[in-house]
Amino acid sequence: MISFFRRLRNKLLSQNKFYKYLLYAIGEIVLVVIGILIALQINNWNEEQKNISLEKELLEGIHNDLARDTLQINNRFFRSYIDLLQSKKRYDSVVNLDDNKIKIKFLDSLFQRCIRQRNTFFPITGTYKTIINSGLSGIIRDKVLFKRIQELYDRRYEILIASGARIDALSSDIRYKHAHVNTLTDIERLRAYKGSELRTEIDHWFSRMEDFSGNMSDTKYALKKVLIQIEEEIKKMEKD
Repeated sequence: MISFFRRLRNKLLSQNKFYKYLLYAIGEIVLVVIGILIALQINNWNEEQKNISLEKELLEGIHNDLARDTLQINNRFFRSYIDLLQSKKRYDSVVNLDDNKIKIKFLDSLFQRCIRQRNTFFPITGTYKTIINSGLSGIIRDKVLFKRIQELYDRRYEILIASGARIDALSSDIRYKHAHVNTLTDIERLRAYKGSELRTEIDHWFSRMEDFSGNMSDTKYALKKVLIQIEEEIKKMEKD
């Protein structure tokens, strides 16, 4: 094909048909430009398809991570809420009833079941960290969605992690300071539980647990909204 056009160009020049040659040259340039534009458009289309495929992969990854976080939060939120109610009831029985009406097993369960449990939240952040560390945030075209994903990871998760860590630190401190309680006689243990120092610390622990449960509930609600938005965005991409 190239040799054909070269022969045609040489023939026009040899026949001194400059005007026709000029038209031919212009036409050839136009064809080359059109070819380049088509190639660029095809390349841009291919690049766009790659970006869309990567975007879908990243959104699916975040969705999977958040779904696993939801399971962790559901299990932990339910358990911590039930434990909070049960332990509060037991503790109220300690400080409000006469000594001879209190069962030691209720007192022990306050430490064993509640004070000893760990409340630190460990979210799955693999996909989100990949997006941030690799500078891929621009791949997500729905900026409102990505902003909500960021808000979930960078604010709500951090609040929940800090809230749980504070409870764990307080629980550890209570266990360490009052470890001797388990070595006391029943009557001495009752008096220790009803003492002002331990009572103040346990009241503080309940307050922290209430904050933690509230943060857990707020995070759970935000998680649900983001998961729904991601699902809608993925469905939209699959239709396109």
